[in-house]
Amino acid sequence: MSITRTFTRAQLDALGLPDDTVYEDQAAEFPTTAVELHREQVDTRRWVSVHALVFRAPDDGKTYRVRYEEGLTENQDGTDPWMLAAEVEAVEVEEYDRTIKAWRPVGEQPAADQPRPHPNGFAALADQDEARLAVLDGRDVLAFVIIRPAGDDLDRIAVEASARGMSKAVAAYALRQTADQFDAAAIAEGDTPITAEEAAAEQQQRAAVPDRPALALLTEIYEELGHDHRSMPLAAALLDQYARELAEQVTALGKARGWSTWAADYIHPDREFVDTGEDVEEEQPTAVEEPRTPHVGDRYVSRTDAARTVTVNRVWTADDGHTGVAFEWGYRGECGSALNLNLFHAAYAPEAQR
Repeated sequence: MSITRTFTRAQLDALGLPDDTVYEDQAAEFPTTAVELHREQVDTRRWVSVHALVFRAPDDGKTYRVRYEEGLTENQDGTDPWMLAAEVEAVEVEEYDRTIKAWRPVGEQPAADQPRPHPNGFAALADQDEARLAVLDGRDVLAFVIIRPAGDDLDRIAVEASARGMSKAVAAYALRQTADQFDAAAIAEGDTPITAEEAAAEQQQRAAVPDRPALALLTEIYEELGHDHRSMPLAAALLDQYARELAEQVTALGKARGWSTWAADYIHPDREFVDTGEDVEEEQPTAVEEPRTPHVGDRYVSRTDAARTVTVNRVWTADDGHTGVAFEWGYRGECGSALNLNLFHAAYAPEAQR
């Protein structure tokens, strides 16, 4: 039976877990910080990677193993490493030796006898295209970067990096130098390097809000995590983040073109939206609108998609005098949007006219 110890979130933070631990040679300088003994990625899920961390606790001198999560993309930068748990159970562990069997091509030189690649170039690796796994002695490593496939998606990768024994600024400089060497090697092989503009465009595309209803996103999260204590908070946080991004896009576009931005306040989960509570029917001198203003409960049909029928659930007057119409559709109204009156009439016709 495993021996465990329960840590509170405050205790984990005080120990520097999971990202501010120290190594053995720093333990005397930081006597209240956990000493990192081993760290590895053990699983990859749709939104996060899962890691195991072995450390020595400074208060009792025992060695423990915990698991934590990291977001896979910039959209998951706020991922809670402890999976929203108030307490984390750590397993007490001990080091042991074991023999591992591996396979290599017949006639290949054993790994222990192979010459080490030159640290200043990639020429020594040119004939090792078949190699996928490198086993390194990490005792003198100052920083590392590990690139793995992100699950079954061949177009995505998971990157794990850390710099614990040197300045992070120096590590970043070394990585930029390494990137220049990789680009030079790619050009020599006839491969065109990816420019900063192309990388930025790809990141922007990945960060775009997906054109899928909220119910589909919730379904994916439930399929990934199951119906446990984490699924609803993660789903709510994800949908709130998408709503914030969409609201910022509406605000930026409205300011750039001189349009009303009332919809951004309606969408944004952290902004106060003031509803006048009036069903506006008076003429609007600042906008040309169709004679009839919809009422709550009216049903309309999309002019471009006859299969979509929407129900008006709110009508109000914005501060700039425009009339806003909010509506919903789908099973139990899980999807919704809002438009000003002119755009609403351009997109939807009363159900009786179709």
